Amino acid sequence: MASVPKYNIEVRLTVTYRNSQKIAMIKATVSLYLVFKNCGIVKAYDAWPADPIRDARHELWPAGDCYLVYPGGTSCVRFEKIREGIVDFEKIRIVKEKASKSSDKNVKYLVQQLDFHLETLLSEKEFDTKKIIVDVMKGKKIIEQLSEKLK
Repeated sequence: MASVPKYNIEVRLTVTYRNSQKIAMIKATVSLYLVFKNCGIVKAYDAWPADPIRDARHELWPAGDCYLVYPGGTSCVRFEKIREGIVDFEKIRIVKEKASKSSDKNVKYLVQQLDFHLETLLSEKEFDTKKIIVDVMKGKKIIEQLSEKLK
């Protein structure tokens, strides 16, 4: 697997209340594009064929190999899954940060369970769909329990 370089990307745009979410999405898209382009996941950002919504085939690459977004800001399933992963990662980070400030023994125990569960997921080499679904649900349950304890 190719190593992912670390980019320090700064996109300067005027942010107002109305466009702040759009600006955040643009910054995230630019950041992801640069990282994925360097790893070869994305071949082009805007090299769409004439009608990519009906036919995403490209003359140089297989269909679906090129695009994270489509004209008009429409995202693809791959981009949405990447976004979901980033959201999940951030939620875990925030919950663990809040939990580190707690003196509740139940919270400490749940953090230990979560850490152990995440280590298990990272070391797992068997890719059985049913097992993965069960493991993900178990992780979500631990995070939900932690979130409830930290309210």
